[in-house]
Amino acid sequence: MSSLGPQAIFGDRVARLREVVVESVRETHDRHAAAQNTINPKSQLAYGGSIWAELPNNLCTAVRQEFLDTTVTKYPRARYSLPVLNDCIVYVWRPAGGQSPDEAPFFTSSLRADLFDADVLRQPTLFETHVVDPEGDLSDLEEVVTEADAEQRQVVLIAVTARSERLHVIEWGQVKRGKDSQLDWIGRESIFSFEEENYRPVPVSTHTFADGQPPAAIVTPRIEATNSDE
Repeated sequence: MSSLGPQAIFGDRVARLREVVVESVRETHDRHAAAQNTINPKSQLAYGGSIWAELPNNLCTAVRQEFLDTTVTKYPRARYSLPVLNDCIVYVWRPAGGQSPDEAPFFTSSLRADLFDADVLRQPTLFETHVVDPEGDLSDLEEVVTEADAEQRQVVLIAVTARSERLHVIEWGQVKRGKDSQLDWIGRESIFSFEEENYRPVPVSTHTFADGQPPAAIVTPRIEATNSDE
C-alpha cells in the first residue's frame, strides 16, 4: 500500500472534502463552545466532555451527505462512526486540553490504535485445526496474517487544536503508525488557522458592570473533562 497523502487518495474530490471537513469542525466547535459559555465560562467540562465524540460523528454525517458512495465503519465500544471514502478512513481527533497533535500521544487509546490494523481475522475455534503444508509452506491463514501485518489501513487524520474559547488550527494528512508508537505524517497541511481566516468567535455575554453591581471575583482553575474515546 503506497503512502500518498490526501491529494492523491481523494483526487478531484480533495478540495470539496477539505471544505466539508472545515465546515463540520467549525460548526461542532461553535456549538460546544456556546454550550460551555452557557454552563460555566470558567471551566472546560462541557466542551471537552463531549466534543471528542461529536467531532467524528458529525463529520461522518457530513461526508456521507456530500459523497454518496461513502461507507461507514464503527469499532466495538466506540461512541462514534467513521466515514470511509476511496477506501480510506477519515478520522477527526481533538487532543484533550487544547494540545497540538505533536504534544499529545495518539496511541494511548486502543480504539485509535485499531484504526491502523488490517481486517480482523476470524480466529480458529477449539474444534478447528490449523493445517500447515507438509512441505513447510505457509498455510492459507498464515499467508493472510503475514499480508495483513505487512499493511496498514489508509487513514487520513484531521487533527484539531482547540479550546472552548478558540479554534486554533485544523490540520490533515495521511498517517501511519511509526516507530515507538509515533505518528508518521504524509502530506500534512494546515487547512484552517484562526490567525489566517476571518473567523468569528462564539459571541460572549454583553453584560457589563454598568448593568449593576460588579460580582465578587471568583478564581477557579480551568479543568477539562478527561473523557476519551475509550
